[in-house]
This record gives sequence, C-alpha cells and structure tokens, in this order.
Amino acid sequence: MIKQLLLLVTILCYSSNINAQSRIAIYETDIIDAKQKQLITLSIFEGSSTEEDIQKIPEYLISSYSQDDRFIVIDKKNEQLIKDEKERQKSEDFIDGYIVQQGKLEGAEFLLRSFVTNKGKELAIRIYDVENSQILCESSTPFRNVKNAVESLVSDLNSKCFELYIDVVRVEEEKKGKAKSILILGGNSQNLTNRATVEIFTKVTEEINGRKIERNLPVGKGVISQVQDENFSLVKVLDGGEEIKNRLDQGQKLFCKIK
Repeated sequence: MIKQLLLLVTILCYSSNINAQSRIAIYETDIIDAKQKQLITLSIFEGSSTEEDIQKIPEYLISSYSQDDRFIVIDKKNEQLIKDEKERQKSEDFIDGYIVQQGKLEGAEFLLRSFVTNKGKELAIRIYDVENSQILCESSTPFRNVKNAVESLVSDLNSKCFELYIDVVRVEEEKKGKAKSILILGGNSQNLTNRATVEIFTKVTEEINGRKIERNLPVGKGVISQVQDENFSLVKVLDGGEEIKNRLDQGQKLFCKIK
C-alpha cells in the first residue's frame, strides 16, 4: 500500500511538471565559416549529399521536440533567422543578440539554432534563453549520420539546458541483492526508445569554500529494455545493481538520463 501511495505521489508530481510546457522555436540550419565566424549560404553545398543532410536537420529537431510533451514547438524551419546578407556578415555577438530579439517577437521562451561548421563535417546546436537574453547552452559533434547526430545532441542539451532527468520509480526485478531491472518514469511522451543507454545517478551537495554546489553522482548504467506506455519504461541494469538497490531501499532518490 505504501509503495502504491509513493508511486501515485510521484506520478502526480510528474504530471504537474509536464503541464508546465516550454515554448521552443526551431529555425532552419545555418552554415558558418569557422575562421571568419560569419554565416554563409547553403549554396556552397548545392547538389551534394551534404546539402540534403543539412536540410533534414530542422525536421529531425522538430520531430524530436514535438514528440516530447514537455515542449510546445514553434515551427520556423522554412524561415531564416537572418535574411539580409549585410546582417549575415556581422559578428557572432551581433547575430546572437539579433536572434534573441526574434525569439521575443515569436513569443518563444527558448530558441534553438542549429548550424554546420568545419566544411559540413560538424553539427552544433545552441539554445537561447529568450527572457534573459543569453545563450543557455551549446553542444556539438562531428557527424556522418545526421539523424544519429541530432538525437545525440538533443539528449545532451536536454540534460545540460533543461535538466530533463527521469525519475527512477523502483526496482522491478532483483537477484542476489542486486537490481536487475528498474522502472523509470519516462516513456513515449518523452521520446524514449528501446535499447537506448542510460546513466543512473543521484544528486549530492558538495560544500566548497563555503559554497554549496550540487552535482550528479553516477551509481550505475543500463539500457531501456521496454518502453511500456506514455509514461513508463523498464531499464535493464548493466552496472551498479547492488548500489542502486541499496540506495533505493534506503529511500534515496535516483534519476537517469539518456546517454
């Protein structure tokens, strides 16, 4: 009965969180000259496979965030953030400020800007906090498979920018004092997929020079074995099963994030 009550409380808290959706505007992908730090046109890749890949990036981003019920997507993929060639040749600082202003006009809380550098070999995504007029975070990766690159960056940014961690609900299966499978509070509504790897961790507070700083302490690893429904999934524990069980038995809160 107590376990059922705790599960109900967790679900209610989670439902409250997902109702507070964030409005995120997603624009088309820009090309950047890394040396000059200026925007250039897609025409330099015209007719190549790189051009096709770049054109798919906004679609993948919109699809990913549209399937995540923590966000409301403003689809601006067919609009350039900066249309005037004179403005495109200005500094990156100018461009960042210009972009934030556009986000305010769109009524967005966050603005996602993707751009390709290194002669079409690297994808970067930058997320802007519109209200505070600043860059919230950024992540980049070399890419060959553009879809895999987008999925990897979205997962990284969701953790870094929005702290979109997933609650561990309970041990679902155990053996010899070790957690073999755990139930997590995330499913189709968070765009989770089978076979995705996860890091399981707890939050600890360190006091350094009088300052209290929170950090994530890894306790194990796993892989999603079954997305059960909109809200729940099973994770097969690959590492740290004993520590995971002990911490949950002691009433400690555990979380996980997609790697």
